[in-house]
Amino acid sequence: MYRYHDIKPNDRAVDWDGSHRGQLLNAAVFVWFLEVEFVDGEVRVFEGDVVLVR
Repeated sequence: MYRYHDIKPNDRAVDWDGSHRGQLLNAAVFVWFLEVEFVDGEVRVFEGDVVLVR
């Protein structure tokens, strides 16, 4: 699980390093979703996948 709140767009300090609980993961496809609440109160959900290649 990779979870953050109140991040700024393109904040490199919160990039995922390909590990889980301190262990590097094998190459795989990971599905993600993102729920965003905009300043005007609108809430949108985005989803996709990431391919981890070592």
